[in-house]
Amino acid sequence: MPWFHHPPSSQRKCGTKISSYHQNGERIPVIDPATGEQKTGAKNRKVWKCVDVSNNPLDSTEFLERLRADWAKQCNLMLPEGVRIDHRSLEAQGIERIPTIHEGHASREITKRGGHSILNAINRRIATANRYLTAIRKQMGDPTGLLGQFKEQARKELDTAMSRFRESLCSIASP
Repeated sequence: MPWFHHPPSSQRKCGTKISSYHQNGERIPVIDPATGEQKTGAKNRKVWKCVDVSNNPLDSTEFLERLRADWAKQCNLMLPEGVRIDHRSLEAQGIERIPTIHEGHASREITKRGGHSILNAINRRIATANRYLTAIRKQMGDPTGLLGQFKEQARKELDTAMSRFRESLCSIASP
């Protein structure tokens, strides 16, 4: 009966996959049922059995939710009355608004210096769409069908902008 040994992280390969080991400490080979020989992979290297192991406690959605809830609770203890932080997503809060994307300080610095930041431009468009949605809600009530269209359009624009951004990075990186 094999047991699973967790080698040091320096010996682990490709993230959460680690080799399986016998009780005697030797790796377990992958045997080809047709030939009875150990399989070989790329570059004619021997193939060994692997198992998926999470070596990061943050991989758990439940853990992250708990961590974010605790963080929000501690922040709310320090904030003045009437000002609160909610750790949940807009969707989980029931807020019908298109979420913005994280820009980071570098993007804001570029904009502050008069440059063009793709992330900042995307967030400005999302903010404009959210203002339109708020105005429409005030006039018509809650047009959820329209909101879905706006969200889909914003997602497409974000995907297009991110593709262009990646392409520009690739063209800069390749000589």
